[in-house]
Amino acid sequence: MKDRIQDVRQAADVLHDVLQPFGYDYLQIDDGYEQEPIGTPAHWLHPNAKFPAGLDGLERDIAGRGLVPGIWTNACFGDSAYVFAHPTEFVTTADGAPAYGNWVGYVMDASNPATLDHLVRPVYDSLARMGWGYYKLDALRHLRYEGYNSHADYFRARGLDRETVFRGFVQAVRHAIGPRAFLLACWGIRPELIGLVDAVRVGTDGFGYGGFSEYNSYNNVVWRNDPDHIQLAAPDAYRAATLASLTGSLLMLTDRPELYRTARAEIAKRTAPVLFTRPEQLYDVDPSRSALVGRAATEVSGSGPRAFDADQRLTVPLYLLDVSRPFERWSVLARTGGADTDRIRFADLGLDPDRAYLVFEFWSRTLLGAFHTEFAPGPIDPVRQVQVFC
Repeated sequence: MKDRIQDVRQAADVLHDVLQPFGYDYLQIDDGYEQEPIGTPAHWLHPNAKFPAGLDGLERDIAGRGLVPGIWTNACFGDSAYVFAHPTEFVTTADGAPAYGNWVGYVMDASNPATLDHLVRPVYDSLARMGWGYYKLDALRHLRYEGYNSHADYFRARGLDRETVFRGFVQAVRHAIGPRAFLLACWGIRPELIGLVDAVRVGTDGFGYGGFSEYNSYNNVVWRNDPDHIQLAAPDAYRAATLASLTGSLLMLTDRPELYRTARAEIAKRTAPVLFTRPEQLYDVDPSRSALVGRAATEVSGSGPRAFDADQRLTVPLYLLDVSRPFERWSVLARTGGADTDRIRFADLGLDPDRAYLVFEFWSRTLLGAFHTEFAPGPIDPVRQVQVFC
């Protein structure tokens, strides 16, 4: 079996050499290091044969290159032998059998202190002591939907509030990793976790554009929105990286490391660092999803996006970021297309239409000139699929 630590070291070397100078400081390993069946602390903390140096050695390799080590974890539990040996640590059905759900496996009962003491805290206490500083906590929607909501009678019979129990699971993680570690909740809108998590993957797997307009009022107010990873090798890489950066969203890359030594790295370099920006609107541009967020309290299936999860589609053509500093002010406008955007009126951007403005296109490095009232952005480069004016 191949030693995958060499792959991580290669990625760390490239990230350190090429992208860290531009603000890319985190390197997160994903699913694949843990032992099966998933769930017990030993199977999380002592990785499989693909990582013979162990997680502590892996953390040192990443941190030794000046990067923040990040790690994927999961709320799923699959070790049936442990479940039947410790039945009180798991949710049960009406007939007393261990509850089991898609993508969550056996359902850990976070209302039982023993569950947290035996299965949750040991994992995250140990990872924190090793030095891991970024945590992606996956399958939370399934713990909530297939786990707790689907077995509402279990909690009702014990006088327990499901949301409080669910929140208690993540509180145990947060307490173990400390307030300074970055915690990403994955995936789907998680209103129960406000104040506990730093970011939420607002849509399904694969980069999604919908959250930029459907949950824009949440971004960097409630949490930082994560549209999921960007592939610089993908056709829409310029557009995806531009909008993630301009909106102040989480920007994570996933490609073969050697790609970052090619010209495609320009995309990542020129869209970094991501500013911690807050939305000017107190509302969502498209409220069709956020208006339904209350359904998370009763949803029983996390199979695919729910009506309140962020969409994947690109539906809004213009994105505006106003930057004000004591020495200068800018309006930065991203355009992705649409016939109704072939003329940009300054008044629509909140600018004084009686003044003249210089307009510069960022990606092509082109000064369009000085304009009054409005300007014509011209055609969008089909390779980049986006324009940025400032």
